Amino acid sequence: VEPDLTIVVGGKVFKEYSITVRCWSDYFDAALKSGMKESHNMTFEFPDEDPAEWGWIVALTAPLPSLTVTKENVHTALAWFDRLRSPRGLNICDGVVCSDMVLVLLPEAETSQKMMGLTPAEVAVMRSSLGKLIQALETSIQYRLGESKKACFAIIKRVSNGIPSLFEVEHLTKLVFCLKDDDESRNALWSTLIDHLPPHMAERQGDFEALVKSELLPALMHSEIMRKEALEQKNRWKDVNAKWKQRLQRMNSLAQSGHCIHNCQCESLRCFCMRKIVNADS
Repeated sequence: VEPDLTIVVGGKVFKEYSITVRCWSDYFDAALKSGMKESHNMTFEFPDEDPAEWGWIVALTAPLPSLTVTKENVHTALAWFDRLRSPRGLNICDGVVCSDMVLVLLPEAETSQKMMGLTPAEVAVMRSSLGKLIQALETSIQYRLGESKKACFAIIKRVSNGIPSLFEVEHLTKLVFCLKDDDESRNALWSTLIDHLPPHMAERQGDFEALVKSELLPALMHSEIMRKEALEQKNRWKDVNAKWKQRLQRMNSLAQSGHCIHNCQCESLRCFCMRKIVNADS
């Protein structure tokens, strides 16, 4: 049986079976049922698209696909499957975005660290990964990729709660736009991000619509994150100084008593533990 459907892409003619394309495309299924002129002459035209991409899409949707979607070509696949309303195609893309573009970013072992323990190079790499993660969230929102969205939410929450200093103003600006455009993102992330509101805005945390009207919101949130980080570092150094002070007092006490400052129990005015000699007169 000869193909009964003609698809013209960028001037190139493709012959397809209508029953096949209707299986994976709600667009073709609805058009062929609707009585549109395309359903009468069985011809669809996409004059501005790349013929090579159509050939690739057909190969992807074949009963026994000869090609696969990868992170390198997933955006091309998403554009086609979204335009042709293909739930099956979008679901395949969702799996690729989630496993190969989201879950590989900022693993829990990284986000459980403190900023003080990271080198500038490590911080730069992690901030780059955070930028890619937010881009993946934007893609997930645009194409309604449920699995990828949930994975993005989990990692962004982990960063927000564990190492918020990774956020830069650009990251927070994009996140605020995501929350404005997508109710699911707002419900998942706003309760986490409000922890970074400045004190004078925290009282209005329930009034999301009013807060996001301020173009300064991302910058103010970033300033609050930096303020809290500086305070945490100051307190951490206080603890370190207090411990060193206690240790020095103990060492001085041992030295004045004529015992080894390492407390090796050598019971001598001179230390034979091979680490340090301390005289009773020192």
